[in-house]
Order: sequence, then structure tokens, then C-alpha cells
Amino acid sequence: PLFCLFARLRVLTLNVQGFRSATKQVEVLQLARTVGCDLLFLQETNFVGQRDVTLFKQRYAVDCFFSFATTRFSGVGIIIFNRALMRQSSCCFDPDGRFITFDFFLDAARFRTVCVYAPAQPSHSTAFYKNLDVHLLDARHCLVLGDFNCVVDSRRDVRGPGYGRTTWNARELRRLIGHFDLVDCWTLLHGTTFEHTWQRGRSSSRLDRVYVTETLASAVQACRAVDFPSTIGHVSDHRPVLAELSLAPLTGHQRFWRLDSRVLQDPTSRDRLKEVLRRSLLGVMPDPANWDHLLETWRVACVAEGRALRQRQVEELRDTSLRIRIVRRGGAGTPLMRGYLSQLLDRYQRLLRASTTAATVLQGRGGPSFHPEVLRYTHRTQVKERRVPPFPVPSPTPPPGQPVPSFSSHFEALATSESTIDRATLALHPFLHGLPKVPPTAGDQLFKPPNAEEVHNALLRMKTGSAPGPDGFPTEFYRTFWDVLGEHVCAVLRTFFTELRLPESFRQGRIILLPKEAGDPSDPGAWRPITLLNASYKLLASVLAQRLHDILPDIVTTRQTCSVVGRSVHTLSSLTRDVLHYTNSRSAKGLIASLDQAKAFDRVEHPFLFATLDAFGFPPEGVRLFEVLYAGMKSDLCMDGSVVASFPVTRGVRQGCPLSPLLFVLSLEPFLTNIDRCSLVRGLPLPGSGEVKATAYADDITLYLRDADDLGTALQVFTTYGSLSGARLNEQTSKVLWVNCPPGPASPLPATAVVKILGITYNAMGISPEMWTRLACDIAASVDCARDYALPMAERRYLAHSVFCGRLWYLAQVVVPPRNFIRQVRSSLFSFFWMEKTELVTRQVLTLPREKGGWGFPCVDGTPALLQLKTMLMILHEAENPARSLALYFVGHSRRALGVDLTGPLGACAETPPPAYRKALQLHRCLVEQAPQLDITTAPASRLAQALLEPQLTPLQVGLSDSFPWVRLTSSNLPGHLRDFEWQRGWGVLPTRDRLLRWGVCRTDQCPNCDGRETNVHVVSECVVTRPFWRVVRTSFRGLGVALYLLRGRCPSGLFACLLLAASEYVLWRNRCCAVGQGRRLRALWPLLFRLRRELVSHLEAQLFLLGEQEFLRRWSCRYLHVHNSRIELRFQYVDHI
Repeated sequence: PLFCLFARLRVLTLNVQGFRSATKQVEVLQLARTVGCDLLFLQETNFVGQRDVTLFKQRYAVDCFFSFATTRFSGVGIIIFNRALMRQSSCCFDPDGRFITFDFFLDAARFRTVCVYAPAQPSHSTAFYKNLDVHLLDARHCLVLGDFNCVVDSRRDVRGPGYGRTTWNARELRRLIGHFDLVDCWTLLHGTTFEHTWQRGRSSSRLDRVYVTETLASAVQACRAVDFPSTIGHVSDHRPVLAELSLAPLTGHQRFWRLDSRVLQDPTSRDRLKEVLRRSLLGVMPDPANWDHLLETWRVACVAEGRALRQRQVEELRDTSLRIRIVRRGGAGTPLMRGYLSQLLDRYQRLLRASTTAATVLQGRGGPSFHPEVLRYTHRTQVKERRVPPFPVPSPTPPPGQPVPSFSSHFEALATSESTIDRATLALHPFLHGLPKVPPTAGDQLFKPPNAEEVHNALLRMKTGSAPGPDGFPTEFYRTFWDVLGEHVCAVLRTFFTELRLPESFRQGRIILLPKEAGDPSDPGAWRPITLLNASYKLLASVLAQRLHDILPDIVTTRQTCSVVGRSVHTLSSLTRDVLHYTNSRSAKGLIASLDQAKAFDRVEHPFLFATLDAFGFPPEGVRLFEVLYAGMKSDLCMDGSVVASFPVTRGVRQGCPLSPLLFVLSLEPFLTNIDRCSLVRGLPLPGSGEVKATAYADDITLYLRDADDLGTALQVFTTYGSLSGARLNEQTSKVLWVNCPPGPASPLPATAVVKILGITYNAMGISPEMWTRLACDIAASVDCARDYALPMAERRYLAHSVFCGRLWYLAQVVVPPRNFIRQVRSSLFSFFWMEKTELVTRQVLTLPREKGGWGFPCVDGTPALLQLKTMLMILHEAENPARSLALYFVGHSRRALGVDLTGPLGACAETPPPAYRKALQLHRCLVEQAPQLDITTAPASRLAQALLEPQLTPLQVGLSDSFPWVRLTSSNLPGHLRDFEWQRGWGVLPTRDRLLRWGVCRTDQCPNCDGRETNVHVVSECVVTRPFWRVVRTSFRGLGVALYLLRGRCPSGLFACLLLAASEYVLWRNRCCAVGQGRRLRALWPLLFRLRRELVSHLEAQLFLLGEQEFLRRWSCRYLHVHNSRIELRFQYVDHI
């Protein structure tokens, strides 16, 4: 039957306990057709080869896939009764016969089903569930179903013997459910009602279940256990489980093509594409008229190469799976065969993980990794949580692809010009008079045709990893093939400057909507439109933007800090903080107003923008370039993955364009200039005779005024500005904070007790304490989310510094956190780093740089104050900084000690500096005394914090910090578990028996493999097990510096030598741990050598897979290492001869 989009998808799962009997096959298929299922998932099929599958297909004429059994109790399969699901479908199965995945498409929506048959032994099931995550990392809509051979809640899912017992064997399944937000269909619909799916004797339980991802939870319509008809014989002691889902709301999406970044990372695909691109440019003139045709040619080639790459990956997966099956059937009894099998299993997992979106995100971040826990956390934070929520649609729901009236009309109206004043009239308006002029030479340089070097530099500055435009080509495409495309691209861009012609694709954009915080999803105004533009257009815009960056400091007032080189947003936040303190110290009255513009970037009228450029003195031919660039723009509005409306764009600067913030800053400058020169607008006074009226960071405008009359006059100026530029004030979200006076009845804007300006919350007395309470809760929530992931130490440090404390570092540039906040965050971060276990080293050690034995862990005690000190010095050293007069006033007579250049008298000084300035001045004196060699203004705050903490180290810690080769043995080129081990060994904190004896954990400090006293040094170099082991390693790898390392502790510099040493010491430590666990001495040499070889080859193959052969050999090449047919060949003398 053909699949109907609005029909329910029925899936049936059953453990058949053997499926080779023809009678059982007929009975099971008859049952599946009776309940009307579309997909039948079977476990324990026992199909051992392709011949079984071929006979089954011929006998019953159905589409099916089977994962072959390697033991008597394994094998899974999928039978597809709805043949429409076979379109664009794909299948993947493991070599053990334990799971099989089936992907199918309904319109543009992809669905994945994973049929599992978990091992019954807890030791095997733990490893099985750990590796199952790879099939969920890249699936948004997913069903996981089958026989799980364990229960998550024994009180809910078990009756009879076993009720209420521990479910420790399901701990990895429980983590998997939590990490990927899987929902049990039965529990979702029936709650705690018990229904067994397996029964034997007096015991019954619900072993067979159906899980769905959170995106499919609302689609689940039914879930029940099905009884076998009385007319058939015994099939299984498991009952079939039927689930029904309505997938209609999830379909109807349009699929947009984008280049798969994995094509650019694969050497074979890159070489093939480079040749195709080179041939496509032969005889083609670099003309804008030919550009779009070339893009289509390249798109077709990239699609074909993407399919070829996926085919090669599938073939490699199948080849690896076949090799695993062959090794297992032949028996992996020897150490070499066990090592080879482990190598094959690692390769199989690596191939699966490399194809996930999470791995691609890590590649774009510059830290590629196949660590399972890192990929899980990346999936949750970088992939899953960044998905846009579904859009609300009115009832009745329109057909798929039809526009949603409220949204499409809103954004089409937003893009349509309302201007009734032409550019010539605007140029004569007094509002645009008095603007500073662009130097003539700068204007000429701005619009000259770029050379190839300038375009290439602009390309290198462009951000990678961002979503591509409508043509689907990301920035990485042009970077990768610049040697082929560079000359042609530059010629097309130069044509724009000389002939004012553009390719049609440069005018296309695709609008996606991102939700605002605390907004009503049904309100179109609660969504922020972002325009995805083609990378080729953004390259042209980046060239112009870089040239504008050089001009803006000369023509934009110092009160505007967005996109102006050398200016910081922290200047404005410091100004607001100091204005409040200064006003309160003088008991003066005033107000601070935060103006919120409605869709500020999208409402800029083009005639006003071009008239403003004329008023700044840009050359007419240069303004003409911007007119051509913004003429004929078109955008497609995308919602839920579908284009719902297309319309021309006749106003606004598109968010997503490199030029948009710069042009908006120029369009806002007339308003700031008119506010400053309006005598009827009185600003808040500054020390001396100055005053401050208005500041801006892009469209975030802050007014500092004396009373309601000044505010009313300022809003009149904004009204005039809005009538010319199209700007509109959102009076509901604009707020006024009254200082030392109650809000007047004539206030034109609503009053508030707290106001948020540039991310910092203020009240009438200064910084609002509520901000720190909310931030502490946010950090605690982020830490709790990451706590359940067993991440390496380096990843934990990265999360603590860049993710958890990212918001703190921003606020600390202006405000020092209170002590109780510092204590709470510090405790939470260190607890997370040590995974709620004992802290093995002091906290000062963790904050040291990596070359000194630390992890560069964030110092939340000192770094915030140091960041504020750096901001204060930056303000004091800039003569035109708007916050400088207040900073000089509060610093007082200490300004000379800070090295501030002054001309004239010192001026007024505060009797008592605010707490923030007192703390900064005290910190400055400490730094000058303890670290005079550091330049406070240029040195990173983390380095300054480390300089303050180093004197707190004990002599023993200083000795260890200086003597151990931290950089080489904890290098980022080594695997995470080796780095963590070497770091603990370097500080002597491995849990050896001498330390455990001091803690009272064990009764003796005797080594488990000899009679000596076990210490950190003894384990890796003094035990009787280590002597023959190091002798073999030293002899097998002569010339790598192993002997010198053992005798004098001098670590070699080569990457392979460092890997060899770290892996060798780790193997010795693991052997010691096994001896303790087994309670007997383990002195055999060959298992150690084979384990060492496995460690080396496993990491080297992962590096070869990530880097490609050329880069791999550049980093890792040595005489003991070769690459043959994309495989690692390691010359290990003693092991190779066995």
C-alpha cells in the first residue's frame, strides 16, 4: 500500500527467538499484516548469511534488512510492508547482530528507527549501550525499540521475583535516555500501569519497549502489547509491542541543499572536486552573467561527490564489519588477533562517529574529537538546544508549503519601504547638517577595485562554521579551493567596482527566524529575522566592511562603540555604572532611559541611508556602489524548513551581512549628533563642566537626562529621526530608571525599578543584586547538565572557562561580583572538574598554565577584578573615551601611579573612590610588586591571575611544576585518557598504595606485583614488571630518546616518542590496576607489549582519519611508522616476530 502522509505509522517489535523456521515466518508475517503495521522489527532472528535473506525475500516478496548473527542468540531484522518508505531509505547494521538502523524520508523530514537486541549479561550490555549513542547523535526524529533485556524501574516494570531489585545493569541505558531525552511510549500514554511483554514462570516484566525522541512524543497515538492468535502455535515467550504515531505534522518541509563539509575534509573528494572546478573555468569569462551558471555546475559536482563519499564510507563500514565477523568466527585466541579485533572495532566506531553532526561541530570549533562523551555533550548543547522551536500556526492548519498569513504578511511589510521623501529632499534636511566629513583620500581608497591579496585576506577573516546562503556553498568551500577559484572570484568582484554589475545570486537571501527571550511564539514580533546570504556576496561585503572600519573612527562619535575599531562596549557599561554612582553621591536627580527600537536594522530606509552617506561626504560614485548593492534585493521567508513567502526587500540592512552593523551605525549618527547639539536636552552632569546625554551600541540607545521635560524633548528628536529614517520606538519595552526622584505623571515612557542595559542590570543605586542571583542559578544549571558526562580534564576546563563562566567574564569587565557569588560559583566549578570526588591538588595548581603543570582553570577569585582593572586602564589611557572624566574623578590622586598621561591640572577628585575602583587600585599595586615584568594592559587576565597565585605554591609544588615535561606529555595531540594519566602522575597523585595507606583505605603499601613499596615512581619505573618491559621498548624503538628519558627524565620532542612514553607508562599502570582487581601478580611481558601496540595503533589511526595522510605524516612521521593503503603500519620489533 502507498503511504499516506496523514495516516498513522504503525511499528511492531517482537523477539522471535529464532526466525529460520518457515512456519514461524508465516505466522509472524500474518500477525504483522493483521495489525496493519508498516515496519516490523525482529530480534534474535539467527540469520547467519546473505543466503538466508535472499531466500526470505524470494519466498515472501517483501523488502527487508537483517543483521547477521554471530552467536546462537543474536541477529536483528527489519521488514518493510509499506514500500513507499523505501524511497531514499538507508540501512546500517553492526557486525554482532545486535542492532540495525533504518532511515526513511517523508517529504524533507528524515526519520530513523533503531532496532536493538541488548545482551543479557550486564558486563556486555554496559558496553553495548555506551556505543549505541552513535546512532542517536545525528537523528532528530528517532524511534529506538526492541528487546532491551533490562528495565529502568523494577517497581514499575517487573512483577514477581525481581520486583524492586536494583537496576544497576541498566545504568548506561538510563544515561542514554537522559542524554538524548528519550520518551517511553508506554509510560507516556499509560503512566505506571503494568503490562508485561515477557513472562517465564512467576516472573514477568516489560523488557520490550518503544522509545521516541522528544520531537516525536506528541506524535505517539497508541502503544500496546499484542497477544498471539490462538490459531497459531508457540512463537516466543515475548509479546509483540505495537506503537502508532501520527507523523503528518512533521512532514511537508522543503529540503534545502547545502554542501556537506565532510566532502571538503576528505582528500579524495577534494582532489576530484578541484579537478572539476578547474575544468569548469576553462574558457569561461569572469563575468557576473556567468557566475550563477558556474554555481549550478559546482553544485551538481558537489552533490555527485557527496554521494560518492557516502558510498565509500558505506563500503568501508561493510568491509570493516565483514572483517570483524571473519575474525570472530575464526576465533580471536591469540594476542595479535585480539589486538587486530580491537583495532577493527575502534575503526568501526570511528567511521560511525565521524559522520555525525556533533563531530562536524567540533571540527568547526577547531577541536575534532571522537570521544563518545564529548560528542554526546556537543550534541545536546550545540546541536539539539540550538534548534529553532516549531512555529505556531493558526487553525485550520494551511496545506504544507502555503504561507502562514500572520508571519508572512508581517515580514513582507517589514521589508517594504514606507518612505515618501526622496533622497534629494533628505539631503537638504537640517537634520543631516553638521556631520563630520570623510577625508577625500579615504573616500577614494574605499571604492577602488580590490586586488587578489585584499580579497583573500577578507576571506580568511570571514567566520567559518556558519550556515550558508541560498546557493548552499559555505565559506570553507572558497577557502579550500581558493588556488583554483581565487582569480575568477576576484575578477567578478572587481567587475562590481568598475561596471556596477552583480550576479543575480548576490541579491538573494533566505530569512530564518530565531526566537527572542520571553517572547510570545504566536507573535511575529517575538522572532528575530536573520538573513542567510551567499558566501560569495559576503566576501564582497567583507571587503567593503574592512575599508569602512578604517574610516569609522574619524566620523562616528565616541558615544557609539559598535563596529568601531579600538572601542569597547564595556566603555558604555562603565559610564552607566559611574554616572549612577556620581549622581547618587551628589544626591542629584535624573533619569536613565533605555530606548528599544522595533526591528531597528530592518526599518532603515534606503533613501535616508544614502542621503546620510552623502552628508558624511562620501564620493557620489562610492554611494552609487551601495545603491547598486542594495537594489533589487529579494528574500525567502523560511519557517519549519519551508519557504512560506518570497518578496522584494526595499528597506533595511540585512542582519547577517558584514556591512549591516557599519551602515546602521552611520544611519544612527544623525540622531546622536542632534541630541548633543540640542540645547533643550540637558544631560546628567559630569565632573567639571561636562555632561553626558546619549550613548549607543548599535541600536541600543541609552539616554542620561535630568527630568521628564528633557526626555520628552529627546523623544521629539527621535520622532524627527524616525520620520526620515523609518525608525520606530517600541514604547512598551523602552524603560526609564528614575534616580533620586519619583517618576513624574507626565513621563512619556514607563518607569521601572531595574533596567537592563547592554546585558547588565541596574537599579537606582547602581548594579542590581538580582543579576548575580540569576547568573549563579544559570551557571549551576549548566554545570548540572554537564555533570553527567564523563569528560576528559581538558574538556572540563574548556567548559568551565568558556561556557560556564563566559557570561561572568563579560560582566566582570565592569562589575566585580560579590563574595557569596564567588564562593558559590567556585565551589560549583571545582566540584564539576573533580566530578564530585576528592580534590587531588590545590586549587592554585589548577589555575597554572599548562606549561607549568596546570590546566589554566578559571580563577573566579581574581580574574573578575583583573578584568575590571584592565577596563579601567583602557578607559584612562584613551583621551577621547566618554567614560574617562568619571574614571579620572574616581581614581583621584592615584592616577599618576597608573601611568596616565595628563596635560593641565589634575581636576576634581572623589573623596572616597567607589569599591570597584578601590579594589582595582589595590590590585594594581600588587601586580606592580609581584609581577613587574608583565604589562597589565596587554597581558591576558588569566596570565595576571596566575602571576598572583604563583607565590602561594609550596616549594614542593614549585619543584614539580618546573621539573616535569608538562607540555609534551600532556600535549593536545595525545588521547584524553593519556593526558589525564600523565597529569596525575606528574603531580604524584595516582591512587597508589602508599597514598591509600595514608588515607586508611588499604592495609599495606606493598606493590601488587612485587615486594617493594608502591609509589607513583615505583609503578612506572622501579617495579620488577617495568624492567623487562622498558628494555624491550628501548630496544624496539632505538633513537627516540627512551633511554635518556629513563635515565635522566629528559623527554624527547617528537610527537610519536611522547605518545610512546605516555602509552607505555599508562599500560604499566593499567597492568597494576588489573593485578589489584584480580588479587594476583601479573608479570607476563607479552600482554603488556600487545596492549602498548593497541594503544599506539588506535590513536594513530584516529589521527590519520582526522588529519588526512599528508598532514598526518607531517606531524607524526618517524622511521617506525608508515602508512600503506590508508592503514597504519607500526614496526614493533619484538611483537612483529610473534
